[in-house]
Amino acid sequence: NNYRFIVKINFNSQMMWIRFIGTHAEYDKIDVNKI
Repeated sequence: NNYRFIVKINFNSQMMWIRFIGTHAEYDKIDVNKI
């Protein structure tokens, strides 16, 4: 559990896009407007 990730899921098309993978410290620094 050293990493976090953010994904965007489109259930209708059954696709998933990985938006971010990083450590907890990197996650805390994310600007949500850029994701």
